Amino acid sequence: MAANAQKGCLLDPGGGVVGPDPKGPMCRAYETALHAWCSKKPGKRGDFNDVFFKKLKDRSLAAKRELPVGFLEKGKRVARGLEKLSRKGDAKGAAATQLLQEIRNATALESSGWCTWLYRSLGAATVRGAMGAQGVDIERVLVPDALRPPDPGTPVEIKRPTEEESHDGQLRNYAKASPNGQCELVNCAACELSCATRKVDCPSPPYASKR
Repeated sequence: MAANAQKGCLLDPGGGVVGPDPKGPMCRAYETALHAWCSKKPGKRGDFNDVFFKKLKDRSLAAKRELPVGFLEKGKRVARGLEKLSRKGDAKGAAATQLLQEIRNATALESSGWCTWLYRSLGAATVRGAMGAQGVDIERVLVPDALRPPDPGTPVEIKRPTEEESHDGQLRNYAKASPNGQCELVNCAACELSCATRKVDCPSPPYASKR
C-alpha cells in the first residue's frame, strides 16, 4: 500500500488513486445512496451521483461538481497546473485560462442540477473546439465528479458498483492533473462494502454493508 493511501483505499487503477475513510461521511453517504437508489425500479432511479450528493449533505463539495482540472492532449499527455499554464502566452495558456474561467462561472452557479451539468459540459466542449482551432489538439477535458475544497482541490470520482472508468486511465489522469497528485475514488471496494465482490449494481439486499 502506498504511503499516501488511507486504510481501505483501492489502488488497483494506478498510482495516486486513494480512497476515503471507510467509516467516514463519504462512505456512509455512498452506502445510504446505494440503498436509496436501488430501492427504485430501473428507469426510475435517475443519476446515482445526484442521490449520493443529497445523502452527503456537503454543500461545499456539491457546489464543485463536474469542474475541469486539466486536459488531455493528443498523445495522452496530461496538462496540469492550470494556474501556472494560464500565465503562458501560448495556446495552452489560453486553454488553461478558459478552463479557469469555466470553473469560476460554474462554481458561482452554486447548483448541482442538470442545468449546471449542461453548462459545464458545454464549457468543456467550447474549450476543446477553440483550442483545436489554435492548433492545440485537446483529446479530452478532464472533469471529475467533484473537487474537494479549497481550490483547486483533490479530484473526487464516484463509481457505482459496476461502473468502469469513462476513458482509459481516467483515474490516473485525474491524479496527474491534481495539485497533490491524488484522485479520491469512492466506490464499493474503497468503502469496504460487500457490493465490491458482486457484478451487478443492485444485487439482492443487503446492497452494501459488510462491516
